[in-house]
Amino acid sequence: MAFPGTIKDLTSQHYLGLGYVFIAILTPGILFMYHFKYNEFLTLDISKIFILSISITTPVVFFNYVATVIFAAFTDTIDKELLWNSFINSSIVSSSALFVTLYYFYLVDNYFIKDFVIYLSITNIVLLITSLIAIYLSHAKPSV
Repeated sequence: MAFPGTIKDLTSQHYLGLGYVFIAILTPGILFMYHFKYNEFLTLDISKIFILSISITTPVVFFNYVATVIFAAFTDTIDKELLWNSFINSSIVSSSALFVTLYYFYLVDNYFIKDFVIYLSITNIVLLITSLIAIYLSHAKPSV
C-alpha cells in the first residue's frame, strides 16, 4: 500500500494507517506522564497532555523511521510503498518498545527516568533489529 500523491487518492487503508500512527504516537506518551508525573498529569488540560505525549514519543518514532530508511537504502529497495510501510512500522516498533518498557517499570515500581531511557534504548534496538530483519526477508528475492 503506497501512499498516494494527492488527497483524493486516499483509501480507507490509508486513513486506518494514519489513525493507527496517531494512536501509536499519542498513547505511550500519555502513559509515560501518568506513571512518572502523576500529579502534573492530573492538573494539565487535554491539549497540553496531547502535545506533551506527542513530544515524548516522536523522537523514538523518528529514530526508528530514519534507521529503517537507511537500512532500505542499503538494500536498494526504496520506493513510495516502502517509505509508507516504514513509517507505519516505525510507529509500531516505537509504541511497542515504549509499552514494554512502561509495563516493566510499572511492575517493578521504578520511577527513575534515567533507568527508563536505558531500558527503552535496549528494548527499542532489539525490536528495531527484529523489524529490519523481517523487512529484509520480505523483500529478499528467492534464489532459484
